[in-house]
Amino acid sequence: HHLPRSKGLEFIKHIKEHTEIGGLNAIANFTKNGDFFKENPKTNNFYLREGELGQLYKDWEILTYKEIGGMALKNKPDGSPMINISANILARKLK
Repeated sequence: HHLPRSKGLEFIKHIKEHTEIGGLNAIANFTKNGDFFKENPKTNNFYLREGELGQLYKDWEILTYKEIGGMALKNKPDGSPMINISANILARKLK
């Protein structure tokens, strides 16, 4: 998520192209549904839209895909923990 959005998408395209048939990609990346993005929604950093990572791998066999929340080490101004949602995928290249 620290890459610019365009570079994050290029990176995923690159690793997909350079994965051998039968090879696996495992990715976890923050989504726009989490507090880090909500804190700075105008950022150009690579935060995924809901379901976007699954769509990027729709031409692969998706072994697992989930979007899950977890507490960040940073707190909100009111002292409550920030929660981030990350998209997690394990996918196998078919062709």
